[in-house]
Amino acid sequence: MKLEQITFTGIDESTQISRLADICQQYPFVEFGVLVSRSSAGKRPRYPSLEWIDDLVQDVPRINLSCHICGSLSYNTLKGKSDVLDFLGHRLEKFGRAQLNFGARLEKVAFPGFVEVIRQFATDEIILQIYGRNLEIALAVCAEGMPVAGLVDESSGRGVVPGSWSLPTMSFKCGFAGGLGPDNIVAEAERIASILPENYGTWLDMETKVRSEDDTKFELDKVLECIDQLMGHCFIGEICRDSE
Repeated sequence: MKLEQITFTGIDESTQISRLADICQQYPFVEFGVLVSRSSAGKRPRYPSLEWIDDLVQDVPRINLSCHICGSLSYNTLKGKSDVLDFLGHRLEKFGRAQLNFGARLEKVAFPGFVEVIRQFATDEIILQIYGRNLEIALAVCAEGMPVAGLVDESSGRGVVPGSWSLPTMSFKCGFAGGLGPDNIVAEAERIASILPENYGTWLDMETKVRSEDDTKFELDKVLECIDQLMGHCFIGEICRDSE
């Protein structure tokens, strides 16, 4: 396994933007994920307001960012509607990657409208969650020549470690998520590495376990603990060399 990136998702308005920039400068393989929802923006801890996102994207490219599109914004994108483009506007251009978070609702996917909308995201990569029948969506988008990546998360964003990890396809790059955090990151990274080819480029995504116990804030100390653990382990050699 070649661990190319570590994503920490769920930064919020309690997070010091300057510290995010410092971490990315020190560890350029780190990416921070921003959860975006029309109904929850600025109302729930994990979902920052558009005003806060405006402040955040001013620090690009010093901060590596991915946009994680949730709720109706994601489902309407599947229907070929441009809600997310209208909601985020120019902000979306500041994100290196965009991830659509949706359940396995294939009957609601409207091709080719869906593909035309995500072509306008202008991000380097489109991440689609892979579980259940969602692989069919990702393969269809990949066939259209889009820069697709898949996030393997059998818990559907609930932060639960799977009984076993699996690589669903070799058609495009896949990353892995599900209950990862300071208490298990090395052990689970080893399990993931065991099912991947030696030079397979991938990333790990963490969310729930890098938040406070009461879920009110994102905790950068837990982020740094995960980074230290991964860099201190021998199979993360690619990251260690890249950061020197």
